[in-house]
Amino acid sequence: MKSFRIFSAALTLFFSSLLQAQMQADLTKDVKGMAPAANGGVPAEVAAGSRMISSGVGQPGVYQTKLAVDMRDPSTTAGTAGVACNGTTDDTPAIQAYLSYYGKGGAGANNNVQLQLPIGQCKISNELVYEGTNSLGVRLTGVKGFNGQGTAFAWYGPNFGTMMLMLGCNGCSVEDVDFNLNESANGGGKAQNGLWFDASNTVTQVAYHISAISRSGNVVTVTTTATHAVTPARIVKVVGSTGGTTSFNGTFQVLYSNDNTHISWAQTGANESGRSSTGSVTNYQSAPSNNLKISHVQVSGHEAVSTTLSSITGSSLTYTITTTTPHFAFLGDTVVARGGSDSTYNCAYSVGAVSSSTTLTATVLPGTSCAPSGSNSTGGTLLSGSSGVRIGHHDTSTEEVASLHFSDLFVQGDQNGGSINCLEADEGGNAKDFIFENLVFNGCRYGVNGFSSGQLSVYGYIGGMVTPDATPQLAAIDFVNNGGQIFIQGAESEGSNYRFFVSTASPGAANTHLDAISFQSTAPTDDIVIQGGGALTITNSLLGNRRASGSVPFISVSPLFGTNSNSVISFGNTYTNTAFGCAGPSCGWIPVKDGSGNIWHVIGGSYYDGAQVNITSIGDHGTVSNNFGNTIPLNTALPLSVNNTPLSGFWNCTNVTPVTVNVSTASDQNLMSCRIGYPTQWLSLNKTLRIRLKGIYSTPASSTASVTLKAKFCSVKGCGSGVVITPVSITSAPLGSIQATHNPFLFDANITMQTSGSSASYEGSGQLAIDLASSSSAASSLFLDTNTATVGTNDATTYFYLQLSGAFSAASADNSMTVRQLIVETVN
Repeated sequence: MKSFRIFSAALTLFFSSLLQAQMQADLTKDVKGMAPAANGGVPAEVAAGSRMISSGVGQPGVYQTKLAVDMRDPSTTAGTAGVACNGTTDDTPAIQAYLSYYGKGGAGANNNVQLQLPIGQCKISNELVYEGTNSLGVRLTGVKGFNGQGTAFAWYGPNFGTMMLMLGCNGCSVEDVDFNLNESANGGGKAQNGLWFDASNTVTQVAYHISAISRSGNVVTVTTTATHAVTPARIVKVVGSTGGTTSFNGTFQVLYSNDNTHISWAQTGANESGRSSTGSVTNYQSAPSNNLKISHVQVSGHEAVSTTLSSITGSSLTYTITTTTPHFAFLGDTVVARGGSDSTYNCAYSVGAVSSSTTLTATVLPGTSCAPSGSNSTGGTLLSGSSGVRIGHHDTSTEEVASLHFSDLFVQGDQNGGSINCLEADEGGNAKDFIFENLVFNGCRYGVNGFSSGQLSVYGYIGGMVTPDATPQLAAIDFVNNGGQIFIQGAESEGSNYRFFVSTASPGAANTHLDAISFQSTAPTDDIVIQGGGALTITNSLLGNRRASGSVPFISVSPLFGTNSNSVISFGNTYTNTAFGCAGPSCGWIPVKDGSGNIWHVIGGSYYDGAQVNITSIGDHGTVSNNFGNTIPLNTALPLSVNNTPLSGFWNCTNVTPVTVNVSTASDQNLMSCRIGYPTQWLSLNKTLRIRLKGIYSTPASSTASVTLKAKFCSVKGCGSGVVITPVSITSAPLGSIQATHNPFLFDANITMQTSGSSASYEGSGQLAIDLASSSSAASSLFLDTNTATVGTNDATTYFYLQLSGAFSAASADNSMTVRQLIVETVN
């Protein structure tokens, strides 16, 4: 089923791009044989009015008057022999020459250029880098096709690294290009990351003189003559370095900075050294990156570097991870630990610091339900970060990478757990404002990760995340660790050990709307499908969970009911295994629980055990199994009405399970009870609680006992200790030396809060209707309370209990009292 859906999506992508592909093929044909002008301007062979130059009509400003260049052509000015893309030639130097020529500092940098790639496989052995400016961008286009019939970059570098970096771009676009990141079966390598959009505009630019530079195992290490301030994930630029078969000059992303005189980054090349004391390395400041675009791009095969774990230590929020060999993890990476001696440390982590090539400090990836024991762990495997498409980098000074529009993006992971993210953002703040259309993500652990600022809008998403791990803490997740303002419309997901959406954003930090979601997967063993923080709205969706016959697709709000201000609004959705008569735990209600597993529907309304949780459910349906089929309406739940005033009967507690007491004692015997939580939300000042208790009683022959019914408030369940107050107590007249057998009584009480807060007091009133005759058919007698003052005090800012009790004035083993119905509700 999954393979068919992915094939269908790919087929749709194929046909939708045929016309565009033909136009691009024609364009390539038109420019064949033309070389760029020496000054980097419009080639002389391009006549005015030619379709080689955009007229700008109907196009955004950043795409107007772009110079179109056929990258197959050699160019002496650009220093390239032309791009072959024949699957044999290493195209890295030719492509990089064009990117450098038309990028910042190049002779052609005065043009917003369209670089046209030919059909074919372009072999890439080193990271490609394009750098723009505040007014300079590039449109890199290929020819869309499938099964090798289009333009594809193929990675023939080492088993780590990034294929392409777009730095400081404004109006940059990548269109109709495939990124094949795993060519190991064809003699190539496996890249960690595909396409990376980044900036370093907040860095104070400083150049450091190079004392020594060398390359070993495709990693360059530079030694500076003075101490530097370069940190991992920063951008550095090397100029003036001489020596070596492969030039050490260029723009790079820092992997490690083991101390303040050494810096390391990835670069493919022979093990060799450059000439000592030549050149400089700069902690580099680029322009911001804005108005970025991806269209008709496929990224496949990205894979993490797997290294052996030495240990994971820590018992709080931050953990130290040590590997036996270099981990190749960037600052901000999502890394995965597996197979350690303490399984509670087998988690996904966010890298917060890269201390050395074998040491990281990290925190648990938010929302992944992982809680290390504190006992430390040894052994196992660490998977470095890997992402199909990546945005920004983790830095104390937030770079600006904003306003991105991706459409028709297909990311295919390795389906074995080595592809960590399909799409990742590495920083909040100015990394913001994303619009994504038609995302097809398959075979990664996480779909969309780390978008924590501004707007995230997704229109059309097909997900098939994969994890080889069976524990909830390493479950696959479509959307994880995201915040800000989120709107996801039209999504379908299928998989195992799978969640759809997880956000731990605090109230006010996120407003999420999920619309038209179809989730037909097997959830983890905790059955949580959606975990929301802040305000979560779900509409027009089908949410299922096929894990077991009694499983439901739970929505989780953390940490605990009554201790958070999160809200859930559910309109017109269907939840499997939730209808009346179901096998699940939430029959009749939408399935919501808190961080401790408390299930919301226990009391009903928008309260859990008296605590406000602000849940709204209108027009929702459920099924009686874990399959979609015939649906049954679920209970409607509404939060507080206007002016923060509860509706009559808004909170209620009902019990119809009989309770019988027949102890030979004259003391109070507990009957039925209710837990009252956070009464300031519903039993606030001048608000009233209405109580009705129905039962029967029996006595021995010739009894003269009287009967007393009480309504108590207790700080401890059962009223055996703590604070106990009795707002209502009513005692009948003595029996007239008769034997009562199953004689009825009805106790009604109203309790109004007279003063509120931690020293609350109450005004109570009530009546007891009771049959005092020997025949249960005789008329009942009516007794009223005799209260003359308010009753107090107790702490009404936290939970307490309503306890109903009964007592006989004379002890007898033949005394008994059975209550059969309790109804408690708010009335105003």
